[in-house]
Order: sequence, then C-alpha cells, then structure tokens
Amino acid sequence: MKTSDTEAVIRKALEGRMADGAAASALARSIAASISYDAGLQQLDENDLETAVSASPTTEHHVIMAQIREKRREKANATGPRPAPADEKTVNIGFFLRCWDAYSRDGHLGSIRMLTVTFLADWLLNDRSYIQPDEVDWCARKALKETGKGNPGDMKTREAFHEAVVLLVMDKFNRSMKNNPEKTGALIEGWRKEYGEYCRKKFGGDPEPVPTGFMRGRSAKALNAIGA
Repeated sequence: MKTSDTEAVIRKALEGRMADGAAASALARSIAASISYDAGLQQLDENDLETAVSASPTTEHHVIMAQIREKRREKANATGPRPAPADEKTVNIGFFLRCWDAYSRDGHLGSIRMLTVTFLADWLLNDRSYIQPDEVDWCARKALKETGKGNPGDMKTREAFHEAVVLLVMDKFNRSMKNNPEKTGALIEGWRKEYGEYCRKKFGGDPEPVPTGFMRGRSAKALNAIGA
C-alpha cells in the first residue's frame, strides 16, 4: 500500500477510539511513517492492518506498532520464511564490511556511497538480527526530524533513515568490539573471509578497499545520527 493509503486505513481504525480528530490524524501519520520504513510490515493488507490497529489495547504509538508487528509475525508463520540465497547474503556481508571499515576508520560513513548504505539498511531491516523494532521506530522519527519533511517517502528522508539504521548498527558493533572483542572480532573476520572468497571466485580478485578523499554531501548531519 502507498503511505497515504496506509494512513487512511489507520485513521479509519482509530475512529471512535480517539475524540480528538487532529490527534488521531497525527497518530495515523506517525504510524504510517514507521510502517513505510519496514518492508515486512508493508506486506500486510488493509484488513490485517485495520484489525491490528483496532485490536490494540491502547492508542499509544508503540503499543499499536507492537500489535501490527504481531500480526505480521502471524502471517509470516503461516506462510513460512523465505531463506535468502547464499550469494545474496554474502553480497550484503560485503556492504556491511565496507560500512564497517569506513566507520572504524573515520567514525562516519561519508566515504561510502548512499546506494551501498541503502542496500545494507534494507538487509539489516529484513534480517532483524542486529536492530530491534523500537530502534527502527527511533530511526524513522530521527529521519523526519533531521530532514524536516512531513512525508516519509521523500528521498532525503528515506536516505536519512537508511543512514541512521546503518550508523546505529555500526555503533552497536563498535561497542561490542570494546566489550567482547574476541567474539565480535571473530564474527567480522569470518565474514571478511567469506566475502573475500566470494570476490575471488566471482571477480577474480580481492575486495576493493574503502575509498579515501570522498565525502557525501549530507554526511555532516549523519555524524550526529546516533547521539543527537
């Protein structure tokens, strides 16, 4: 569904539960924004979405989002998970390593092209091994605040969201490297070996190093994506 359609379905489900129409519209808009950044939640049809919102015990944003995610889990369990092809996973590991190497070196992702950041963010959001639902919602609110855009589908807002997601995960791995260096280091080096073997087999050479001297235009703002 389009974000506008999602918002309309949510607003309809909130009718009768909230006396303040303006507050209901604002809540519907905020929930629709969170859904628009979550590929899994976008797979819910109108009936499932309306049912989930109507079944929520309260009209608090995080409670409704939890109800929507529970409905999504029910649907996923009914159809069964789709395992990612081995090559697809390895390519995404390559995106992670490029971002990790840049973050470890520079403390930001300015030397990484936005398309790489977007691809990695998509994988992290679909895999969900390294980011929690409430953190996804935080990144969505952060992106809207940073860009000052009311439309979550705006390109700059989506880029800000993707970069916030990747930076949040990079920060997690950075803290994990400090607190548990052996386990985290072994994981990353295992990924590096896997991706290196993939590149040599597929392209006949080692992965290219992260470039220097390249800085994307909005990276100055992105530096504050975690702490601001």
